[in-house]
Amino acid sequence: MNPALPQIPRAVLITALMAMVILQWFLRPLTPWEFDEPLFMSAIERYEPLEHHPPPPGYPLFIGVGHVVNSVIRDPFSTLVGISAVSSVTGFLFLFLAFRNLCGDWRVGLVGSALFYLSPAMLIHSTLPISDPPGLMMLSVTLWMASLVRLVASTQTIILFAAFASMTVGMRPQLSIAVLPMFFFVVLVWMRSGRHRLFALAVFTVVSLIWLLPLVSAVGGVKPFLRWEANQASYFAEHDADVSRTGRSAAAIVLRFVAHPWGPKFLSFPLLLTSGVGILSLLRSRNGPSLLMAALSAPYLVFCLFMMDPADGARYALPSVLGFAFVAAVGLVEIANLVRFRPLSILLAGCLAVGFGWYVAPLITLRATQPSPPVQAAEFARRSLEADTVILYELPLMPHSRRLLKDFRTMPIDKGLAQFVDKVDVPLVLFSDGGTEYRQGTTFQWPFSDAYGKLTRNHYRVVSLIPVPATQRYRPVSGVYPMERNVRGEEWRWLEPAAALILPDLGLSEVQITLAVPPTFPHAETGVDFTVNGRPWKSAVLKRNVPIDFMIPLDEGENRIEIRSEKFFIPAEVKRGLSRDRRKLAIQLLIIEQRGAVRRKIAA
Repeated sequence: MNPALPQIPRAVLITALMAMVILQWFLRPLTPWEFDEPLFMSAIERYEPLEHHPPPPGYPLFIGVGHVVNSVIRDPFSTLVGISAVSSVTGFLFLFLAFRNLCGDWRVGLVGSALFYLSPAMLIHSTLPISDPPGLMMLSVTLWMASLVRLVASTQTIILFAAFASMTVGMRPQLSIAVLPMFFFVVLVWMRSGRHRLFALAVFTVVSLIWLLPLVSAVGGVKPFLRWEANQASYFAEHDADVSRTGRSAAAIVLRFVAHPWGPKFLSFPLLLTSGVGILSLLRSRNGPSLLMAALSAPYLVFCLFMMDPADGARYALPSVLGFAFVAAVGLVEIANLVRFRPLSILLAGCLAVGFGWYVAPLITLRATQPSPPVQAAEFARRSLEADTVILYELPLMPHSRRLLKDFRTMPIDKGLAQFVDKVDVPLVLFSDGGTEYRQGTTFQWPFSDAYGKLTRNHYRVVSLIPVPATQRYRPVSGVYPMERNVRGEEWRWLEPAAALILPDLGLSEVQITLAVPPTFPHAETGVDFTVNGRPWKSAVLKRNVPIDFMIPLDEGENRIEIRSEKFFIPAEVKRGLSRDRRKLAIQLLIIEQRGAVRRKIAA
């Protein structure tokens, strides 16, 4: 390390590290919570990328580290939380060293690393059992090694820089979007020797092959690996870069990735304003090393804004949050220098940190002291449901149902309905991400907070277990989209212009089917025609926002109900709309329930 660089007072550094250790202890979650967590927990027990253990793109180095640590701890959740907490403390230290080296001022290092690790986004994610904290720790080490390459450029630093850059990608492959521009900036700009450049590329390649081979082997070889990655890329292009942006304007997406990670306006605006001051200061001083941060954060932020799922904005934006923390630290130090009061930068950063902590406290306190709603639901199910109950899960709860409800048979909703529609002796229960208006259902929830909405995917705050009695079972045949639900308990299925479903034979005389045209429908009304077992039954007109109950007589045996709608719309084609949804939507199916006189008893 260059001895000319100013050294931080030892007492200050030790105090900061101890504070980070204590903070990580209090930030520990009590139970699993978000979508990826159960998938990572299962993966360190058995690495099966094709089964989404872990989720794509595989995280081979992260899972390898987790497997080793778990061989000692023997508890996947505690293992991954511990790795994340240790990674966050270690990352804080190396990020301080990297920022200090890049600007030659220990205050920039301390303030920048503190702003990043105390930002609302990191306070939420720094101890979760996911790949982000160890990936960001490796990124911090890589930044530090890059700063040493500029100062020393020895063979040893070049080897370590290239190796840590590769291991960062192996720990969290999504970070390649930030690492690769930074890596090539260092190789092409800061390495003066062609031999050093080739050496760095060779080390990066070799280390990458070492951590990549277990992933290739786990998916069955090179060709299956390439096919698997192509499928994931296709899904990413269709979902993250397109459908997930439904309902969001360009300004809303910018806010999601740039402002929301810093919390509400009274916290994010001063931070971003200070970042502007820092950028102007760096431009005026022509600080060359700061270009490294631009190479890391700018391409990544652009990729976020145009390609990533805004629902995960606060988490996905973390590498660019790191860049904002750096320039904000430079801005605070510049302000302190202008007023000739050097401690001011630390005092102002401390005020921001207090605000960040106050903002996330409601969510952090809940998470640390209460089981998450999915875990509460799973515990209730184990206590209260019969052993032969089949759990039908909504997609967001797939990892939780498979991990937390192993004692039950679990399957997707429509697959389960198709298989057990006429098996009245088998209890069915929906495991739903949202509330329920059904009196027999049980809801588990955390109170709402602004931090929950801005810093999470906004799932799992309200979770329900909802019995499905035999009278409400049916099998979707065609034109019936998956069930949707909100936290208030309203549920519906969209139907295509031509939809069909089959009702089991329960010996009842009629079925209630409730249909609606929601306020978002672009037409004031639409006509509907019903067919029962191939015979026309009735035609009617549905008006917007006026649900109608239809009591349809049933024949003996199974009954096939067909519903045809006169009008439909494709949300993505609505003028001045913000939807990316290309489904053909006609009407909403709200209720199906067989009732009426018992024609005959059906044996269980």
